[in-house]
Amino acid sequence: MNHSQEDIERCAFVKGYNIIRARRKGRDLASIAMDEISQALKEGGLCDKAFHNRKYGYVNHTPTEREKIEQIFTKWGVSDPWGLA
Repeated sequence: MNHSQEDIERCAFVKGYNIIRARRKGRDLASIAMDEISQALKEGGLCDKAFHNRKYGYVNHTPTEREKIEQIFTKWGVSDPWGLA
């Protein structure tokens, strides 16, 4: 698990979530986007705790996982999803 703030910022995708959520009807759209990411990272989806740890940057993503996450955010119009802001 990531422990340094720099590693957490690099791996978290809360920023992308917040961008989608800030849009009109964003909470519903953000929920859909997060479900897509959960499914992309693990067939059948991640359990809530595992997803939370990834969303908040506590777990390093493989290059393949980062690519999948970025592709989903790009689909939702977010070009830079990484970070906690």
